[in-house]
Amino acid sequence: MSVTEYDLASINEAIASGERIIRKADGSYIEFRSIDDLIKARNELLAQMNVTDKRSKRILFYHGGRGFR
Repeated sequence: MSVTEYDLASINEAIASGERIIRKADGSYIEFRSIDDLIKARNELLAQMNVTDKRSKRILFYHGGRGFR
């Protein structure tokens, strides 16, 4: 299952408001034991997103001039 920006935003909102329950888009919910568990889940989601971003990132260099002098 891929991580979406919606997942990350809902966890950040729950941390900011102090709630331990996250409502998903399909109507289901997840209840965490503590705010610390929410923070750990957010950090894990960020790590997963960073791994995905690094795999798909490509750097291309183009040179359209006549060359270097």
